[in-house]
Amino acid sequence: MKSLFAYIWIICGAACIALGLYSAAMELRGTYDHLLTDPLAEPEYDEKTERPKRMLVAVGFGAVGLIPLAIGTVMLHRNRARSRRRR
Repeated sequence: MKSLFAYIWIICGAACIALGLYSAAMELRGTYDHLLTDPLAEPEYDEKTERPKRMLVAVGFGAVGLIPLAIGTVMLHRNRARSRRRR
């Protein structure tokens, strides 16, 4: 049962990391997509400040996912070590 909780922590952490990385990559892709489609057009918003803010928020969300991932990994390793000692 304890290993189930460890796997849940790991999956939640990995999902947060994946979502953060995906969001940041989509922001970066949006920059280049906009430049390739119409290089001389003026952007609707200030790209020098708004896009990096959104990318940092996405990366920050991904970094928060490291905490549950680390908790789940430690829990899983401790459970496995306990089960090996019992044998």
